[in-house]
Amino acid sequence: MHPDAQNGSSKLDAKTTIGTFEALLSTWRGMCLAHAIPIFILLFPFIVGWRLFSDGDSQGNSYPASLFLYTFQGFENGLGFWNSLNAHGLTSWIQESSSTTLHAHLINLFLPPLQAYGMLLFINMTAGAFLFSMLLRRYKISPSAAWFGGFVFITAMWWNVAWASATMTPPAIAALLLSLAYLETHRRKAFIATFAVLLYSWYAVHWVWLPLLWTIGGCFTLFLSIEAWKREHSFSRSPIILYGAAFLLSTLFAIPKIAPALLLTHLSFRAGGVSWSSAALGGITPFTFLQTAFPYLQIPHIDFGQALGVYMGIFAYLCALCTWNKPTKAVKALTRSFVIFFLIAINHSPLYWMLQKIPPFSYIRGEGRWFPIASIALSAL
Repeated sequence: MHPDAQNGSSKLDAKTTIGTFEALLSTWRGMCLAHAIPIFILLFPFIVGWRLFSDGDSQGNSYPASLFLYTFQGFENGLGFWNSLNAHGLTSWIQESSSTTLHAHLINLFLPPLQAYGMLLFINMTAGAFLFSMLLRRYKISPSAAWFGGFVFITAMWWNVAWASATMTPPAIAALLLSLAYLETHRRKAFIATFAVLLYSWYAVHWVWLPLLWTIGGCFTLFLSIEAWKREHSFSRSPIILYGAAFLLSTLFAIPKIAPALLLTHLSFRAGGVSWSSAALGGITPFTFLQTAFPYLQIPHIDFGQALGVYMGIFAYLCALCTWNKPTKAVKALTRSFVIFFLIAINHSPLYWMLQKIPPFSYIRGEGRWFPIASIALSAL
């Protein structure tokens, strides 16, 4: 075959392959499958029970919680939904042992504890990536770009993959943003969806992440409200008002979780909030920020400090930089969000110091916890 003809055939095959991939991703089923396959491969040893996470939170909280659910609520016990820990507050082990995290309870009915735990992580991380991609598709992002954005989002959240209640956070964040994105066009349905996500978050998401989840939703609705004001010059049906109403309603229905937590908080070392010395566990430094793009980077005789555990990848940063040539309203808002949350996440940040004085942020430790929120804006960019 002539070299020019062979080269032309290769280009045609590449275009056909890309077109097929785009067509696959253009449907919600294809998008879900495109995320599920790589995540399943990564978590396969944990799903089948060949490997276990060995960190303290998994060994002390998550695995025992899975064993508790399986032992006391399996088929041999009549598929009972209720257990004595369902209304005992928000502390980590109690929350993960609660059958009010409905899909965790259902998985434990059908699988042994170790496999159930691995499957729960797989479902949560896949749902997070898929829902974030669907959020980007809502704003007319191309299927392949939306898939890549979802993949970047879930890799930035991957540092939480070992903890069951923490892996509830990515799908909760993505589902909340997706429901809020429809507030202007489908108010009633979007309001119900927002309320449902917030309510389920009270019962399922790790309590440390709840204030950060509310902050993300608040920032997004603030942006939507500002845009609505510019168009209509009225706040009467503003997204932020609807979000506030959904939050208050979900809080009312979450009283069975909130009331015991308030009663038992005085027994915790975080009673009254944590001190600054306890809260400032470490945030972003120039070297740890480099490690979000180059995780294996090491320089002789230089201590990089405690790694954030957040991986973005150099390609994600390069793609984000390319958006600077298109200063749309969305790009500007996402850039500002990234900068603000990045500044909060800096080691010993003055902004973090101020936030740490305000409940419920006063109960959260670690400046670095704010960087994953900045990574959400970066993923969308």
